[in-house]
Parts: sequence; C-alpha cells; structure tokens
Amino acid sequence: MSKEIKSTSTYKKYGRILTAQQERINLAELKKEMITLHLSRKSSELDSPKNFLSHRFLMEVTGQERRIRARLVLLRMRLETAYNTMLDANKAFARYVVARHANKLVNYKTKEARQNYIQHIIEDGVNYLGEISDLVKNIEFLIKDIDSAGFTVNNFVALHELTNERGKVN
Repeated sequence: MSKEIKSTSTYKKYGRILTAQQERINLAELKKEMITLHLSRKSSELDSPKNFLSHRFLMEVTGQERRIRARLVLLRMRLETAYNTMLDANKAFARYVVARHANKLVNYKTKEARQNYIQHIIEDGVNYLGEISDLVKNIEFLIKDIDSAGFTVNNFVALHELTNERGKVN
C-alpha cells in the first residue's frame, strides 16, 4: 500500500523538499561547529587563579562568550527554520494522504493507527525532524551555559572593580 503512495508525484515532491533541506542544512557540519565553538570557550579556564585575577582575561572571555552565543543563536534560527519547513511539509503530505488516499486508510480503525501509517511513509522526514530537534536542544543547553558563565564572569569583573576601588582609597 505505501509503495503506491510513494510512487505519486506528491510524494516525489515531498522527497525533493526533504533532500533540499538536508542539502541546505548539513546537520553533521552544524553539530561539528557547535562542538568546536563549545570547546574553544575560554570561560572553562576561569578556575585558574591566574585567569580570574586578570582583568584582561575576563574582558576576552566576555567578548568571546558573546560572539559564541551570537553564533549559536544564528545556528538555532537556521535549524528552527528548517524544522518548520519540514514540519509543514510533513503536515501537508499527511493531509494529502488523508484526502486522496482515504480508501487505503480504511483498514486503520483509529486515528493513531492512521497517523502511524502516514509517519511510516514519511519516516525519513520524521527522523530528520528528530535530528534537528536534538541539535536545537543541545544548542539551547550551550546558550544557557554561556548565560550562566556570563553571570560568573560579571561577578569576577565586579570583584575586580571593587578591589581596584579599595586600592585607590588606601
């Protein structure tokens, strides 16, 4: 039954949309970039007394964290756009199957069974959505980590300013 649906021009169009999205958004490259950005963060070196006592180092960390966060936000935006495009394609194809191939869905008595059948037909698109979703979650986790590290860096900067003011008073 699904072979018949997969041979339609609508399914082929769906396949072209999926392929175009996969070519436009290379998830492996984005994941590699995300990991590289994370590993390049200097904020992980804050536990060294030499570093957290250095005003210059703290300023470098602040700038780098902002740049990395901005890049991660851009990556997340690209992924969310791709996710929404594929989600729309999946929904449109599901509506097509329900409208044009209702006779093939008669054997599936419940709505859930029909949805599972359709999900099976568009399995590659569903899996791609899952991969995008997982990468977005990882990026959001890193953004939260950067925000948390920014709080720590700001506290160190405030501490520096406080100690510099005390030195001037004495």
